[in-house]
Parts: sequence; C-alpha cells; structure tokens
Amino acid sequence: MTLSLKSFEYPMLLLFYIFEYLAIDALSHNLGIARRHAKNSKVYAVVKANAYGHGIERVYPALQQADGFALLDLAEAKRLRALGWQGDILLLEGIFSAQDLQDCHDFNFSFTVHNTAQIEWLQQFQSNHPHSAISYFCQNECRHESVGFCTRRLCSGLEALA
Repeated sequence: MTLSLKSFEYPMLLLFYIFEYLAIDALSHNLGIARRHAKNSKVYAVVKANAYGHGIERVYPALQQADGFALLDLAEAKRLRALGWQGDILLLEGIFSAQDLQDCHDFNFSFTVHNTAQIEWLQQFQSNHPHSAISYFCQNECRHESVGFCTRRLCSGLEALA
C-alpha cells in the first residue's frame, strides 16, 4: 500500500513492536503443580525450541527443581550441562550420528531410539565400549511410523541390543 502526496509515491510505513515477557515465577509454579499431581513419578521439564526463543539459560533457574530435562537439541543439552545441571537430560529426538552417541556417553545424556540406524550405532558402540553404559528409551509409534518403531519392529530392535 502506498500513499500519494503531492504526486510522489511513499511506501506506507508500518511500525510495530514485539515485546517479550517471560514469567519465570509461573514456570516454577507450574512445575510445582505438576509435581503435586505426579507424586510418585519423576517430573521432567520439557524445553523445546530453545525455550521458544528465550534460551535455556533464562528458563533454567526456574526449572532446577525438576528431576530432569527433556530437550530436542544436543547443543542445548550441552549448554544445560555448562550451566551446572548434573541431573538427567533426555534427548527426545534421539541421535543423528555415531558422534552424537559418543557425546551422549561423554555428557551422560539419555536419548530416544526410533530407527534402525540408531540401533546399529548402539551395537557398534557397545562392541567398542563393552563396559560403558548408555541410557536410551525406545519410541513406539504404530500409526504412522514416521518416528518410532511399530511394536513388532521394536521387539526385534531390542533383541538386537540385548
């Protein structure tokens, strides 16, 4: 849209501001509510998309009372360790290379297993490091199988790791 003024064309300027507000107290409060409703369970803080752009560094102080963190990104998990978090960290999207698996071992991260390449990397890692422990969770998805194993394939994948 343009405005005509004395036969000159000027582009209309649209000015708007985006304000960011992060209620740290609300994060702590919500974590407490989750803990009260799940008394006999571990409560993990699920932080996605770099805390929706706020950064793990900004939300970490409010979520330190969680039993663990569940993240999507390996780099974010490393930043959480650098902040001093010693508890559980679960990588929800799993690993994408054998190097990621080595990083999980080095930084004590858990991860989800949802494809055969990850099982092959685990088998190779276990054969090269027979006394090392790696914590992983199997993702079961039977409807679409875009992420995760259907039950039949999950069972055969678990047998391969045993």
